[in-house]
Amino acid sequence: MLSSTYRSRAFLTVSLLFLTAASILFGITCPRSAVAAASSDRKCAYCGEPIRDAYMEQGGKFYHKACWEDHVAIRCSLCGGIIQGAYVKDAWGNRYHTSHRKETAECEYCGRFISEKVTGGGVRYSDGRNVCNICRRTVVEGAGKGRRLLGEAASRLAGLGLRVDPSQVRLQLVDLQRMGELSGDRSRLRMGYTQYEWESTSEGKRRTESVTVYVLIGMPRHETIGTLAHELTHVWLSREGRFETEPALAEGSCNYAAVRVLEEYSDPESRYLIGKMKGSEDPVYGEGLRRVIRFVDRNGAGAWLRLIRSHDGFPAGF
Repeated sequence: MLSSTYRSRAFLTVSLLFLTAASILFGITCPRSAVAAASSDRKCAYCGEPIRDAYMEQGGKFYHKACWEDHVAIRCSLCGGIIQGAYVKDAWGNRYHTSHRKETAECEYCGRFISEKVTGGGVRYSDGRNVCNICRRTVVEGAGKGRRLLGEAASRLAGLGLRVDPSQVRLQLVDLQRMGELSGDRSRLRMGYTQYEWESTSEGKRRTESVTVYVLIGMPRHETIGTLAHELTHVWLSREGRFETEPALAEGSCNYAAVRVLEEYSDPESRYLIGKMKGSEDPVYGEGLRRVIRFVDRNGAGAWLRLIRSHDGFPAGF
């Protein structure tokens, strides 16, 4: 007997540059202060009363200084101070002074600045990940919850025509260090990894196969479900005998399946995660996903299933 091992690529290997761009937007506010002349007929754009003394101008509108400070000025979500000039904004609408980026940790999964005021605090895992208490509400740390989500992901994939029996898949939740040891990729971006082991005959035909899916412990629910959907799609490809599929088609298809599963939840967290995946600058995971989406938009999901069952790469034009 010959013993062989086949390992898949992981879910959501996206560049750190993209993760930063996805969670932080840059803006600038430039209000101007002045003193109105005694005869001025300007009225405050907020309260409608005449302006007779100090005022602020912003966006072509005039305000009493007090009205502007109390009701119009952009305030930092972290310290509460008024923001004048450049600021950063996360995907949830929170705005921060740029100086806070040097002193405050961002959540690994949602991009918020971790603080009592914004996230109710947070924790730093032993493997170095910073996770806010908003994301901590749904983290997956136990094997029982992990297996329930594995079954949930498998059920939703079956609706797409990707049927994998979850009872035939072992699941292990591991920390970042162990994930790196298993996969050989020690970046902070690897969330999942699938390992196949099989016995084959002297003719090279598989006799038996066992599959283990490794997922990072302590991720929020949606990241875990998305990762499981991605990895189970790899398992489906393996069961279909698709071992030579080009990385962009394989990883793009696995990410597409994960997107389709996440779309069924239709909540802010799933939409945020989908946006990160679709916007990834990674040439395999991000661009591969966008190529699959273009193919499906033009030909339909059924054609995509036929493609990944029978072809190793994209057809011309995709």
